[in-house]
Amino acid sequence: WLQFAGDLIGQGKEAAKKALADKPDLAKKIVDAIMAKRLAAAPAA
Repeated sequence: WLQFAGDLIGQGKEAAKKALADKPDLAKKIVDAIMAKRLAAAPAA
């Protein structure tokens, strides 16, 4: 199973892809979390 923040997304890659396509709010939540983490880790210019 793939999960994010306690939410079960799907069992296997294809099921997870379908679940994220069916639940755009969950996909956005994941993308926002990834971007926040990347921006926090970026070196200051």
